[in-house]
Amino acid sequence: MEDRFFKFERLQYYSQPGTPSYEALEQGRFFKALRLVQESIKAEAGAYSSARGRGVDLVRVRVVELPLSRYLRYEFVGYLTNHEMGEDVRVLEAADCRDLPERLGDFLLFDDKAGLIHNYIPPQNIQDGGWLVDDASELAKLTALAETLLARSVPLDEVRFELG
Repeated sequence: MEDRFFKFERLQYYSQPGTPSYEALEQGRFFKALRLVQESIKAEAGAYSSARGRGVDLVRVRVVELPLSRYLRYEFVGYLTNHEMGEDVRVLEAADCRDLPERLGDFLLFDDKAGLIHNYIPPQNIQDGGWLVDDASELAKLTALAETLLARSVPLDEVRFELG
C-alpha cells in the first residue's frame, strides 16, 4: 500500500463472535463494550502510526440508517477512536446512496492495485470470506465508486447525532 487504504461498510449490523467488545455488547454490557472497543483500536496504534508515517491515507465510508441502532452507537464510539488515531472516517446516510447497486456490499481498496469484496452470511452478517479484485478494468470501476462514495459522504467530525 502506497497511497490509500479505503474501506466501505454498508451493513447496519455485523456479528463478531469471539470479539470481547462485541460479546460484552451482546451480553447487554454496553459501557464495557465501549471501553473494550476503544482499547482494541488503541492497541493498533503502531499500525496507524506506520501507515501515517508512510503517507498512506486511511479512509472509511460508513453508511448509516437513522435512527442509529444500539449496534451502530457502539460502532461509532469505535469510529471516534479510529478518527483520533488518524483515520478519515466519513458517514453516508442510506438515503444518499439509494441509486447505487442494491447488491453493493462492503469492500476494501488498496490504492488502485487490489480490492477485496466481503461476503457475509445473513441474517447474522457473519463474515464468510470474500473475493479478490485485481483486474485493471474492475479495479477502475471500484476506484471510481470509492470516489463517488467519498464525494457524497460527510467527515465524522461534521456529523451530529446522539450516540447514547
